[in-house]
Amino acid sequence: RRLRMPERYLAWVGSARNPDSRKQLTRLAATPRELPLVLVGPASSWAGQLPDVVVAGQLSDDDLAAVYSGAQALVFPSEEEGFGLPTVEALACGTPVAAFQLPVLHEVLGERATLVERGDLVELIQAAERMRRPAPAPPPWSWEDAGRCTWGVYSQAIAEGATG
Repeated sequence: RRLRMPERYLAWVGSARNPDSRKQLTRLAATPRELPLVLVGPASSWAGQLPDVVVAGQLSDDDLAAVYSGAQALVFPSEEEGFGLPTVEALACGTPVAAFQLPVLHEVLGERATLVERGDLVELIQAAERMRRPAPAPPPWSWEDAGRCTWGVYSQAIAEGATG
């Protein structure tokens, strides 16, 4: 309530400043949906002109958690992703996730999210609007786990470089 969010909404989290995000968000906003879309993250003025969209802008961690916690679902229409941190953050807040089928998201989220065919924004929105809270728990990872895995990859690359 403090952030003046709609009673029910879908959330999108990321930077709306780059051209790829602009193209994707324009297509996402134009996709038929029943619920308004709340954009969280740095955004240029063009984002405020999207139909049935609330631009929350960049938020503190506490406010971001509140937006996640109030959302019907997180929509994550990324077609290329290195990890997908917003998806894990949403799950940590009990928010269901609808995302495109990407190998990294399948590996990170497994069955915890609804993954739809890449590029199918209609199915992405429909899946998100059908979802119910609470979402499954997020993967049981910590920053220590991420550091340990990263160190392992670097160690392996160095070892292979030394023997190759």
